[in-house]
Amino acid sequence: MIIALIAIQFKDDNEKVRYTGLPSFAMLMTVFNFVAPSIPTSHQNTLNKFQEMLVVLMRLRLCAALQDLAYRFSISISTISRILDRWIPIMYWPDRDELQKTMPLSFRQAYGNKVAVIIDCFEVFIDRPSTLSARAMTWSNYKHHNTVKFLIGITRQGRAPRCHIIHLQSLGWSLQ
Repeated sequence: MIIALIAIQFKDDNEKVRYTGLPSFAMLMTVFNFVAPSIPTSHQNTLNKFQEMLVVLMRLRLCAALQDLAYRFSISISTISRILDRWIPIMYWPDRDELQKTMPLSFRQAYGNKVAVIIDCFEVFIDRPSTLSARAMTWSNYKHHNTVKFLIGITRQGRAPRCHIIHLQSLGWSLQ
């Protein structure tokens, strides 16, 4: 199976896995096994689900241009765009009712239904864009550098003491 061949290439090479933003192959496979069943497939899919998840995670982690990803995976830019359109909503945000149902009792007792998520913003340094409009859009007065800005939400779910799920709220601004 194709997924096995691709996964084997990542299994013993955590340097490759780091392109996804995840620390290890085990974590990569955990995320894949959690998300993949929710992703629709068709006979038109050029890549398998594992490869598609790599595209999405590399786009999020590296802020890679669509053209770069298309070249790396030997597919068209429009295919990359369709993959992102299919995967990002699934990875995007849980339903509020689901957040409330899985919220630990101690958190619900302390905050009731008022709090479902902790929201934070962060910036990632990027190379200085060549166009003036891109420079202006990515300039950070706070960091005094060109950055990509992200908004994330962190929820605590389940019974495990350290079970936190981070939800990407914005795709950030990037050059295509």
